[in-house]
Amino acid sequence: MKTLKNQLVYDNCRNCKSKCEHAGKDREFICRGGISCKVTYAPEDAEKAAKVFIAAIKEIAAKPENLENLKNYLTFHFAEWLNKYAGTPEGMAEEMTQFAKMDI
Repeated sequence: MKTLKNQLVYDNCRNCKSKCEHAGKDREFICRGGISCKVTYAPEDAEKAAKVFIAAIKEIAAKPENLENLKNYLTFHFAEWLNKYAGTPEGMAEEMTQFAKMDI
């Protein structure tokens, strides 16, 4: 976040986890009242999501059918999947867990 000499405060959407259309993009915005609306992840939240994600990867790696199912699904729906279901660390961890637990 940077402040200009006229006291306008600017921030960048790059590391924001909000659901707005600008989140995650390299775009500056003016903070109303000098307070940023950017939402970022606490390290402990990211660590928790990472643990769930890695556990799901380990499980899916032991199930070739599930891994193939994930590959086939993402071949046709990757962008939509990221936007709708896996746009956050928690969402991605949950989605990978669901693919790992499927009975195929």
